[in-house]
Formats: sequence, C-alpha cells, structure tokens
Amino acid sequence: MPSGTDPEKNRDDAEGIFAPEQTEDAEEQGKNQTPYRLKDPSDKVAYLDGDALGRPLNPPRAIMLGGAGLVITAGVIGAVVLGVYFDGMVNGPAREQALVDEYVAKEVTLGLPTLPTLVTLDDAAIMAHLQESGATLFERSQAEPGKPLQVIKLPEDVSLADAASLYLKGISSLSASEAAKLLNGSWELTVNRENGLNMGIHYADFTSGTPERAVSNAALSQGFDTEGDVESGVDSSGNTYIAGAISIADQSYSWKVSAVPLSDVYSQKGLPENAVYVGIRLYR
Repeated sequence: MPSGTDPEKNRDDAEGIFAPEQTEDAEEQGKNQTPYRLKDPSDKVAYLDGDALGRPLNPPRAIMLGGAGLVITAGVIGAVVLGVYFDGMVNGPAREQALVDEYVAKEVTLGLPTLPTLVTLDDAAIMAHLQESGATLFERSQAEPGKPLQVIKLPEDVSLADAASLYLKGISSLSASEAAKLLNGSWELTVNRENGLNMGIHYADFTSGTPERAVSNAALSQGFDTEGDVESGVDSSGNTYIAGAISIADQSYSWKVSAVPLSDVYSQKGLPENAVYVGIRLYR
C-alpha cells in the first residue's frame, strides 16, 4: 500500500463512486410511504349501507301517475288535431258543396224593382218606394246630392250585420257557400245622375240556366218590348244582350239587358256552372 494513503478515506471514496445517488423525490416518497402491517383479527371493518343500490329505479307512484296523465292528454290532443285536420281536408269540400247546393236550391223572392217606374222619382222617393216592399235594404252609399245611389236588397235570411261583414270582405274573397247565400235572392240598384240619368240593376240568376233565357226573363220583368225595334246578340265583351228604347212621361229612354256566366264575374269554385250574372240598364 503506498505510503501516506488513508485506507478509510479510500473506502469512503469508493463507496461514493459506486453507491447510487439518492434523489430528493425518492427521499420524499420514502417519507410518505405508510408501512404495511398485519390486520388484527379483532379489528372491526365498517361497510357502507348497500340497501339503496338494491332498490328498484322506478320513480314514485305520484310522479308515474302524473307522467301517464300527461302522455294520455298529449295523445288525445294530438288525435283531435289530426282528426280536425283530416276532416277538413277530406270532408270539408263536400260540406262546402252541400251548403252551396242548399243555398242555390232555396226558393227566393227576387222582387226586382221596375226601372221605368223609378225614372221620375228622386233618390229619397226611390228609397221610400223600395222600403214599401218590406225587403231588407242595405245602402252601400249614403244618399248625398250629386252622388250615385247604391242600394242592395238582401236575401230574407241575411241580416244587415251579416251583409255588412260579407260585403266588407268583398264578394270575390268569400267562400262559394257565402257567395251563394249572399247572391241568391239579392240585387243591387244604382242610380247615377251625373250625366243625365243612368239606372241599373245587377243580380245573380240561379234558375234561368242560360244567358239567353236570363236576358229574356229580365227584359220581361221590366216590361220592355222585346218584339219591336230591338238589337240583340253578343257584344265585344262576351255579353249576351238585347237593347231597345222606351217612352216614359213623354221622354225617350234607352234600355239594355245583358248577361254573362256568373263564373266570368266571380271566381269561387263550386258555384253552379249554369248560374248567370244579369245587368239591366235604363238611361238617357
């Protein structure tokens, strides 16, 4: 052994070289470890109560009954809504057509005014004359000097309130049954004195069947002579017409009766195809 060498020091150096270096983490881990020990048989072990896990997962009876009630209610509402929808789609058109047929087939009293008897009357006297018939009259325009007089005779089963509501919508916007109810048995009288005298009556004819027959019946209702010096045919607008002249209180007046299919005037589907729209005019 070389002189001056300390054996103990050399041993320490060797151990420092070959011994593994202990890190700080390892030291901490060693401190935190809990030593294992054998369990004493006399120690008591506490277990969690597992009864809650064994119970059925069903909600309380009150909640189940409430949920079932909601499901049943929703089902009933859904069935009603679907029933109403399908009833409207399938049976609605049939009911609408049945109403149209009922209103059209109803016997009505048209009670057309005779224009030649009104020529010499002013508007107030005309209104008084019309009211004598007892018919329900609806004035579309209030009588004012210089303004045309517009009066509608209503069907017997249509009130003034109902007529006002329907006319406010406009006949073209009504259903076929509403239009049939309002048109069958009604007429509109217009008296315009702005340039001479121009009197007219318009109405729907559900009984004549053709424009030619409707024209003939309308001319007869006014007492016009259709066998004398008259002109007849179809004008450029497609109106079937007959026209002539009449003398009233030593004054000569012209008259014209014309008719077109009602479908040319109103577009509602379901109205009778043979219905006719008639116009009677007396002017000077």
